[in-house]
Amino acid sequence: MRPDEYTRMRAAEDTHWWYAALRVVVREGMGRYPFEGPLLDAGCGTGGGLTVLDDGALAYGIDRAPEALDACKARGLPRLTRGDVTALPYRDDTFGAVMSMDVLYHRRVEPGRALAEYRRVLRSGGVVYLNLPAYEWLRSAHDTVIETERRFTREQVRGLLADAGFEVAWLSHWNMLLLPAIAAARLLGGAGGSDLERSTPAWVHAVLGGVMAVERGLMKLAPLPCGVSIFAVARKMF
Repeated sequence: MRPDEYTRMRAAEDTHWWYAALRVVVREGMGRYPFEGPLLDAGCGTGGGLTVLDDGALAYGIDRAPEALDACKARGLPRLTRGDVTALPYRDDTFGAVMSMDVLYHRRVEPGRALAEYRRVLRSGGVVYLNLPAYEWLRSAHDTVIETERRFTREQVRGLLADAGFEVAWLSHWNMLLLPAIAAARLLGGAGGSDLERSTPAWVHAVLGGVMAVERGLMKLAPLPCGVSIFAVARKMF
């Protein structure tokens, strides 16, 4: 990811509707499939993902970008390491959970190697929580800025997890209700550059947050069949 994108991310992630929705999706996933022991945020970015945890939770963050870790330190987050998710500097069977939010898409990350590392550092019964961008046909200028190598289908995510030795517990698209509008904007070309470069009024964040709340109600009934993102929960069974 370009260094200036970390600055935009840190400025946006506490209030932007998409980040807020992702945090709730993760929090509800953790409530449905809880874990015991410390958690690793593998590819922690500027630290917003770690805010889903309760105060005092034993959590670690790792990222290869010094700009990301600087932002985490400014939040007051402890236990940070600079490193690569495909070669984690932790012992086997260390963590009760690994959280990896929009990491495996990156051009510098080989998904199979990263998932093998996640499994290695997880304890038996440990949980991995993944979020990933969906559909190659949704590729946009924003993907260029954040160095997207790949976007995924549900079948690809399920296969990657199975190949790495995980048992899938939950696999769903999300951001389904806004898919038609987002697809139209991207297929018609849209604006260039990062999505975070464009200022969004507070009322738009509120409206889209409401749409996401409706969608989360649907997700409680069943996995969603389509959407801009994919969220998965899987367990290391042995």
